[in-house]
Amino acid sequence: MAEQDELLGIYAENLANLTDNVKAQINALTMFSEENASMCVALVRTFHQAMLKSAPSAVLPKWYLMDSICKNVGGAYIAEFSQFVVPLFCDTFDRRPDMRERLAKLLRLWETTGIFGAEQLKQMSAHSRAAQFSASLTGDAPAPRASAVLPPEEQQRQMRAAAAQRDQNRAAPI
Repeated sequence: MAEQDELLGIYAENLANLTDNVKAQINALTMFSEENASMCVALVRTFHQAMLKSAPSAVLPKWYLMDSICKNVGGAYIAEFSQFVVPLFCDTFDRRPDMRERLAKLLRLWETTGIFGAEQLKQMSAHSRAAQFSASLTGDAPAPRASAVLPPEEQQRQMRAAAAQRDQNRAAPI
């Protein structure tokens, strides 16, 4: 038991130090998770606590770590992360408008790979759409990025329309 506590301490320390999207750190923590899969429940509990304690700017790398563990190790880790992924995703999405685009991209990857259950993906997708719609009404939404699939003229038209809508929302009396 002492060895497990020591490993959990090492893991917690490394999670606390994961403050930037550094691939080498994420890979090392993913391998650590794989090598210690017998401690999956405790490692995921430690991960969850680290997410809750993280400074807002340090949350995104932990999302990328969770994604890496689920994709590269899978198994019991997916089941354990599934227990809190929806409320944690929704909370992050609400509290960090600056991360919404990257979180939405992560969600699209999960929808493509089917890592989490259909109901969980549906809940996260519905929440993100509702939050983005609400933000667009209040003018808090970032300007949409132009899609590489659309012709340049259509991209420019959409960007102008989004900017005009944002300006109109800001000018409207409350």
